[in-house]
Amino acid sequence: MDTKRFALAVLAVFIFVFLFEFVVHGILLKGMYIETAHLWRAEEDSKMIFIMLGQILLSLVATFMFTKLHGVEFFNDNGMKFGILIGLILASPTIASYCYMPVPFALWISWVGAELTKGIGAGITISLVYPSDAQRQAL
Repeated sequence: MDTKRFALAVLAVFIFVFLFEFVVHGILLKGMYIETAHLWRAEEDSKMIFIMLGQILLSLVATFMFTKLHGVEFFNDNGMKFGILIGLILASPTIASYCYMPVPFALWISWVGAELTKGIGAGITISLVYPSDAQRQAL
């Protein structure tokens, strides 16, 4: 494993995920969160450190998995296929959460779509920053 490329990929994925979640949750879904404010912690009680810790962990684990699956024929160094896999993993607990979280269907389906999209974006980001040796030679 190329440590420098690994670190750059982790950083790139973290930046992507941080910005993606800011846009999705801080802008696009803000109105839905206001409408369901009774379900959430007060903004001053939220702990941003836990959000960032989760984003860093996702970045590390996804990048590590990508480096280990490098060259596996199914993925064929394809960030999109890998991203779909990551998106499905991320969306799975969100899909199940509808049975116990009293959120509107529109918010829930937005979360599911966001998790799938985030996974795809992370996979593509990793593949761009951590290309295979064959891809690097072709460039």
